[in-house]
Amino acid sequence: MRTTVSQKSIIYWSVWGLLTILCLLLLGKLVPTPSDFGFTVLSLIVFVFVNIYPRDSQTNKVALLGLTHVHLLYASLSAFGLAWVYYFFGQSAAANVPSSVRNAIFNSPNYGKAIALSSLAFLFYTLAVRTSGRGRIRIKLSSRSENRLVTKLSETQEKTMSLILSWLGVAFVLAFLVMMLYMLLSGRMTLQMSYHAFMSSVSSSEYYSLFILLYSVGICYIIACANGPLRVFGLALYGVAAFLLLVTGNKGEVLYAVLACIGVTRRKGSKISLKLVLGIAALVFVLIPFITASRQGGVLLGLNNMSVSFIGFLTEVGAQLRCTTRLLDQFDSGTRSFIWGYSYYNPIINIIDRFVPFVNLRLTPPASFDFKVAFSSWGFNQIAEGYANFGAVGACLYFYLVGWFLSKREKIEDMSNSQLAYYGSICAEFINVSRNKFAFFWGHIFILTVIYLACKWLCSRKRG
Repeated sequence: MRTTVSQKSIIYWSVWGLLTILCLLLLGKLVPTPSDFGFTVLSLIVFVFVNIYPRDSQTNKVALLGLTHVHLLYASLSAFGLAWVYYFFGQSAAANVPSSVRNAIFNSPNYGKAIALSSLAFLFYTLAVRTSGRGRIRIKLSSRSENRLVTKLSETQEKTMSLILSWLGVAFVLAFLVMMLYMLLSGRMTLQMSYHAFMSSVSSSEYYSLFILLYSVGICYIIACANGPLRVFGLALYGVAAFLLLVTGNKGEVLYAVLACIGVTRRKGSKISLKLVLGIAALVFVLIPFITASRQGGVLLGLNNMSVSFIGFLTEVGAQLRCTTRLLDQFDSGTRSFIWGYSYYNPIINIIDRFVPFVNLRLTPPASFDFKVAFSSWGFNQIAEGYANFGAVGACLYFYLVGWFLSKREKIEDMSNSQLAYYGSICAEFINVSRNKFAFFWGHIFILTVIYLACKWLCSRKRG
């Protein structure tokens, strides 16, 4: 058995090393540049390699479709999906994609560089996954520290914690559903409205993003901690709210949490069942392409156009390479310069500024911190944002750190349901930021952490 594991490791690291060296040589233009089709083939090879065996060779605690893998799978599909359709299925297969998106990707002189950069980032993600279990740092806690939140809850306290998070999850989902029903009854929202009309309606609400966060967190809490009738009730509430989101053209708000919940379920030990496979297939090959195609005119008005579309899913999810190519083009033209971590640390300073009276800590943004304007309505991605901060090192470092964090948590031997609920909700935020700017991330993590620690503190006061 040891020989088999050793052989697999040798093969893995040999392939990883060859692909990494190739990507570095292509980025540095130290080898002949292949055609765009050749770069697309490289992206497919890297995608298969990083997703086919997303486990640490020593612990095997990182499961296929677990917390760590669902993030990598979504991020890599969002980077490469449209390119595969365009070059492997023909340009006509991508004809429904707006010309501005196609031009930004396939007419860019940096198409190959964007592919190589994305591939390298995902290779570093798997590097982190396969090395995060090696070596442990043990910290001896003082007797005073042992009474703090860093200690593990007793069995009785953990049961109480799981029950609290279960009810909190139901309350969060219910709160979001009540908000959506209020919008429906007050006329701010209709079931036939387009996605653009819906977003225009909620843009004036400063609390909508908070309710979306609670909705995502709530279902993670329910899946991780709830049992029996409470779990069924919570899932029913989530389903009704998901229906209201989907008929108004909102996909990501549902998809990100669903992916995280799949990771939570797999971490709890559930196997990949036929029911799970069919559910995922229905979501990605029927629901998402249909909503994308019909949401501008109203989803319910286009029900007769619903069909199965493998290509439709890839063209919808896989268009984020557009942000990377445009950003690289801007660097080449001299209209953009590195911002040296500003987009990552500035949100932390803004959070601190809210709690420090009489002193303005907010920083003046650099000229190149213009993602909202330069990429308006395009979303963003963390390969592009990492590069905007520190170049190729920034993109690789970001994915290495995320891969290390998620896999390190997923490998915890005796993870409790409450811990899984917390890390599952963080995973949902990482998936969300795969297609968005990083600006909101720290604020959301702060809210999640305060909720989790407050519940843990209350439970730690109970003797058990």
